[in-house]
Amino acid sequence: MRLLLVRPRNSGVTPTPTLRLWFVARLASYFAAPILAFFWLVALPFRSPWSGIAGRAFLLLLAFNALIGLIGYSTINTALLFARLRRSS
Repeated sequence: MRLLLVRPRNSGVTPTPTLRLWFVARLASYFAAPILAFFWLVALPFRSPWSGIAGRAFLLLLAFNALIGLIGYSTINTALLFARLRRSS
């Protein structure tokens, strides 16, 4: 956990590479979700297999986005907690 969040003292306010990668993954999933929802709606009149494939991909992307969000936000909150505990002691 420490390797994911710690940066050198002289780095200023630049985020760690892991935090940057998390942000890019969230941004990519936010752009992909409306596109997949549109393709799912277009594929609905054509029935199986295209509507099923697009619908499952859309639902999996929503689940992936929720999981990435939970992991990232919990990591950020843990880092803030460690920083606060470090300052108080």
